[in-house]
Amino acid sequence: MVSEQFQSAVIDRLRIFPYLSHPMADLMRQYDNGLFLVWNNWDEQYEVHNLGNQGLTYGFAVPDNTIDSRIETLLRKGDVRVRGDEIFMDPRELRERAKRSQQGKRRNDLRGIAEEIHPAMRALAWEGY
Repeated sequence: MVSEQFQSAVIDRLRIFPYLSHPMADLMRQYDNGLFLVWNNWDEQYEVHNLGNQGLTYGFAVPDNTIDSRIETLLRKGDVRVRGDEIFMDPRELRERAKRSQQGKRRNDLRGIAEEIHPAMRALAWEGY
């Protein structure tokens, strides 16, 4: 967790800059009081931060740099409180998919080698060497 001193400093700084107030930012705060929306001058994009994150507060960059309902969708999709089991299952499913993909690629490679070698082997067998 972030220290209370850091958290209060961030909240005080957010109160100083009223241009960060946006209806979507208010909706995010209703969803979770630790969420806030910021403009990153270096990357020139909007970002969602969460005071509940351990270490840095960065959450994610806003897609297409447009503040719309996709932010809420991303928040709900990544929320452990809502989709905890699914989030922790995803890496296992990804590993299984990668394994099946790798097996399919190997099978295709072996089939390609066999198709490439077959005419030469057939000719060799016909000639009786």
